[in-house]
Order: sequence, then structure tokens, then C-alpha cells
Amino acid sequence: METLDIKINKMKQYINTKDISAINKLKLSVIKDNNKYNLNEDDFKYIDEYNYYVKFLRNLKRYIKSNDKKI
Repeated sequence: METLDIKINKMKQYINTKDISAINKLKLSVIKDNNKYNLNEDDFKYIDEYNYYVKFLRNLKRYIKSNDKKI
């Protein structure tokens, strides 16, 4: 299982490369309060940053989808 810092780095890489097809294939889920306790101790400090990037990429996917229909 990947740690949150690895997942965050992958999301940053998707954003930097601007690979639209890879971004559209991502399955994103926010870590909710009841799931926080299933994480490793090291991952606790990355929860907020991870959730930020998940929400950002979700909005980016929604934006891409809405603009693809207009073209």
C-alpha cells in the first residue's frame, strides 16, 4: 500500500505533466474522519494536503469534462 506522500507526489506529477487522459482515469477519494484511524502514524501529517489535491483534481476533471463537450 502506498503512503500518502507517494500519492501526493503522483498527483503533483499529473498536474505538472498536464496529461489529461491520465487525470481523467484517476479514481479520487477524500479521507474522511472515520477513516483517519486506519492510516499509518506517518500519514497523519499528510491528510490535509492529500485531501486538498484530491479536491483540486476533482474540480480539474469536472472542468475538463465540461469544456470537452463545448468543443
